[in-house]
Amino acid sequence: MSEIRGIDKDILRVSSKKDKFARRASIFKPSIDPITTDEPTEHKLKSISPKKPSLPLIPQINHSNESGKVSSSSRASTSSFSTFKTTLAAKNVLNKPPPAKVQPLFGPKVVANTPDRMLAKAEEDLALGKELDDFFLQLSHESLHAAIESFIQQHLNAGQVIFWHVISSIQRFYSYRLNLSSQHNAGLLGYAFQTRAPVVIPIANKHEWYDVNVDGLVINATTSLVIFPLFDSMNNLIALVEVSKKANDANVSKADFRFIEGFQNKFRVFSHWILQFDEKIEYFDLLTLMEIEQFTLLYKQKMSQLFDCREAEIWVNDVKTSQFYCYGYETKVVVEQNKIGVVGSVFNRQQVFNCYVNNLQSSYNSETDGKIEEPILAISHCDPVSKTKYVIMIRGQKTQKCFTSNDEERLTRLAPFIFSSFINTLYIQEKNDHEAGNEKFVESLIRVLPKVNQKIRPQDVLETAMKELKSFSKADRVTYYEIDREKNVLSSLYLEGFKDRIQVPIGKGHCGIAALRGKVLNTADAYEDKYFDNSYDKYTQYKTKSLLSVPIINTNGAVGSLIQLLNKKDSKPFSLSDTGASQIFGTVCTCLLTTSTLLAELNDTSRRLDGMNTALDILAKNENIYNLVVENCRSVLQCEYVTFYTSDEAAFIFHPIATTGKKVFADISSVRGIAAEVKKRNDIFYTNDVKNHEALAGENEEEKRIMISLIICPICSKKGKVIGILRALNKRGLFDKNDCRSIQNYARLISLIHDDEKIRRINEFGAAQIKMDKWINISENGASCIPQMLRLSEEQKNLITTLDFSVYEWNNNGLFQIIFHGFGSMGILTRMKLENNLLYAFLFECKQEYLKNNNSFHNWHHAVERMQFLMYLVETAKLDTALQPRDHFALAVATIAAFISHNGTNNRYHVETETPFGVSLPSESTIEIMCIMKLISLMSQEKTNLMHNMTNEDKQYIWKIIIMLMKNSDINKESDLLLKAAAKLKQSTLDMTMYEDRWAIIFLLFRASLCSTYCRPFLISQKWHDLEIDEMLHLGDLEEKAKLPYSSPNHCREIVNKTEHALEVLQQKVIPLMEVLSKGFPDMKDAYSIVLSNFKTWEHLKNSKSTSSNQFNIQ
Repeated sequence: MSEIRGIDKDILRVSSKKDKFARRASIFKPSIDPITTDEPTEHKLKSISPKKPSLPLIPQINHSNESGKVSSSSRASTSSFSTFKTTLAAKNVLNKPPPAKVQPLFGPKVVANTPDRMLAKAEEDLALGKELDDFFLQLSHESLHAAIESFIQQHLNAGQVIFWHVISSIQRFYSYRLNLSSQHNAGLLGYAFQTRAPVVIPIANKHEWYDVNVDGLVINATTSLVIFPLFDSMNNLIALVEVSKKANDANVSKADFRFIEGFQNKFRVFSHWILQFDEKIEYFDLLTLMEIEQFTLLYKQKMSQLFDCREAEIWVNDVKTSQFYCYGYETKVVVEQNKIGVVGSVFNRQQVFNCYVNNLQSSYNSETDGKIEEPILAISHCDPVSKTKYVIMIRGQKTQKCFTSNDEERLTRLAPFIFSSFINTLYIQEKNDHEAGNEKFVESLIRVLPKVNQKIRPQDVLETAMKELKSFSKADRVTYYEIDREKNVLSSLYLEGFKDRIQVPIGKGHCGIAALRGKVLNTADAYEDKYFDNSYDKYTQYKTKSLLSVPIINTNGAVGSLIQLLNKKDSKPFSLSDTGASQIFGTVCTCLLTTSTLLAELNDTSRRLDGMNTALDILAKNENIYNLVVENCRSVLQCEYVTFYTSDEAAFIFHPIATTGKKVFADISSVRGIAAEVKKRNDIFYTNDVKNHEALAGENEEEKRIMISLIICPICSKKGKVIGILRALNKRGLFDKNDCRSIQNYARLISLIHDDEKIRRINEFGAAQIKMDKWINISENGASCIPQMLRLSEEQKNLITTLDFSVYEWNNNGLFQIIFHGFGSMGILTRMKLENNLLYAFLFECKQEYLKNNNSFHNWHHAVERMQFLMYLVETAKLDTALQPRDHFALAVATIAAFISHNGTNNRYHVETETPFGVSLPSESTIEIMCIMKLISLMSQEKTNLMHNMTNEDKQYIWKIIIMLMKNSDINKESDLLLKAAAKLKQSTLDMTMYEDRWAIIFLLFRASLCSTYCRPFLISQKWHDLEIDEMLHLGDLEEKAKLPYSSPNHCREIVNKTEHALEVLQQKVIPLMEVLSKGFPDMKDAYSIVLSNFKTWEHLKNSKSTSSNQFNIQ
């Protein structure tokens, strides 16, 4: 050991201490004298004369390509660092000034070398030498680059140390730690590479070779650097070490220089040992005899472990036939000569080929070399006997940016063994015709096939075939999967030792990928295969090594099943013979199973058709038709329960209509859960494991407890809308696709019955039935309550209990909500037992009648406007309990239907134009009687008869009030009833038990509702007045067309005066009426105040117009 460290044993025996250290000092004496001053190093370098450094003691090395000289082709490479993909023109060494003469690391200074000084120097050198010896002796136990970086960083007190490995073949430096590479002619590293000597750079970005795209990625721009080379014992440049000094210790001391010199010398001495490879991966199993398929799989596995590569191939060039073959992902592929790519330039090389980027090679072919930008490492061999050429091609580095010199040397050492084993394997395969194996396989196949007159179940044939295949292939386990296309999974039909089936999604795992692609997948080491899923191993505590997945193609050209073999017992990969045997055995089993399945399906289909014929006969019956259909469906499906649910759009549920047995099932949500998903996708759903199916996690727990298997089928109308579902529970066996088809047929049958019923209901109840199904759910239909979908929110309720109400801000459904709320708030629905479906139908028909006339003012919106104002008056005066329910009913109906047949004209027009109504009805009340007749017609129909539950007395009472009110619906007419009612209200007290007193209030409320548009805030009232004038002008157009005189000046477009009309109505009709009501019911004073305010506003507008007109006349 002492000889390695450079210490002579005789010197150690010197008795005199000074002589002993003097002798040692002579051995470690540096090539220059030490510097004894404490001046900064930078100052020293400037103050001394240039002198060629003696460190390291390395002979001059010519810059040939072998030693790392930058070739002209590499100077226009891509980015200097591999992380940059954009190409930047690298600095051309030829265009730069020649490197400046290297300054010595430190200069001589005349200092007396006293014995004490020499002794101290020798002791320092001895200590440094021992420390370096210890470091290099232990270096083999650590990663070379990481250990050197850490050691130097510690001793030089550096901020950062980077070990740049020199790869001469591709003219680049590579850092393992940073995973970056740089060109030989780029940046400060390129400068140091050219000088081949230690370089001190006080400020990095001040140096002329500094490149921000290279150096700027790894060092601080203002840092102080020391870059020195490391040579091996053969004077080959191995690496550059880039040392970044800390900001607080930027100067390079003489101790740093001594350490660098000593480190360089020790690296040179120990390089023979520390650069040796210690291979931990066994590759000698490649030398055993095996089939070519087994060799290829094992070779790919070993290359991936040794070189961490993406792909490994062996190429063969048969000179005799001029054919090129590739043994890689597939066993053997013939490649055309014009498509062999980069490998074509490797066949004739005699040394390792290392390429940093594949697509920069002139022979690059994207089809063969791939579209991935990656490095390539290759080596060639020529058989001297056959003259056949071979190439080992390694593609892509998973962790590094490039292949290094270490990879080159490793491949050089392994190549002879790999080529020898590969050639022998090819030779043995060509000579071996596998006759013994073929005979064994034929015997195995004969044992599988059924004999004459032998009845055997297909499952027994499958079991025998898989056992024979297992024996022939020497596999430890065999699995036969069938394809379930509906679930898109592989399901194990045969799995030795397991009763339950396992399912593998197609596209997942080794067998799933093989089934998806329809290609054989063969791997020597499952855990090295990217497709392998080890979850099966974890579950069974089984260790998979070799693995073969073989898809079986059916007569349709699709994958019908799949066979998987696990762990060949001779520890080799599965061979091509194993693949062929699997395909034949699998095809035989698939054909037998398919035939058996078709026969069973044929018998089952016949049984199901008989059931459908029976179901069709049920259509001739009218009673309990749904119950008969679901019972027949249960019999065909051979299950426990079948239930028909209809879709209730108003309640967002599926409601059970008919079911088998006495079990009562609950409603099912149509917006969440599995039924909602069936409705959304309009597709059938079934499972034979209700308890563990994740899609059923949120279902009704009580019903879920009795469920084992389940099938749900949507029932669709002719237009494809889901109108219900058909649900079957608990089949004796397992639900399958045949059950899906059967239940779909019953769903179509129920759809026809349902559509037929719906048509009958529409004929009976009219078009209102269609809308009614949307807003009134099944459980609410016919009840004396407001349907859930027609109820107002609290915010909406507040909006309709004020005078500041605009009906045109509500949608069509909102208008129905307002009226329903009115009938509810006044107690009409509950106290009169009024059914909500009849009320909806009545309102729907009223709306249709109003829409027929298409009036601007007397329309459906005006009817709702009147109803809202009536609700306001009743609530404000607290008359909801003062009046009888039948009073409220009559008042509400009369208010809504007051102008139901008003066509925008007046009584005079009907008489003058001699319309049928004008001729047959009294001239003073033609339109009023027309509206009464229409209301009587509606109330006489069963679908809109709101009084069908009332007594005859109530009917007479209500009709009397309605007719009297509607006959006085024209506010322009003077009415004795109005005067009497007003006089009655002026009395000090009213007896609400007396009909006359109640009638006075009813009449005044009705007349007030007719004037509702004048009792709104001015802007709302003005919009209604504009609509009223528009209708009057339309009547004027009709009168003009009929050559009749205008019945009012406001009917003429030339002389109409909106302001005068508004003031006239307010002054003569509205103000007196609201004054009487406000005195009788003080709480109505707000409405009366608004009326007075509107009158003043109209007067102001009138005066403003008069003033403008007078000014115009004066001018």
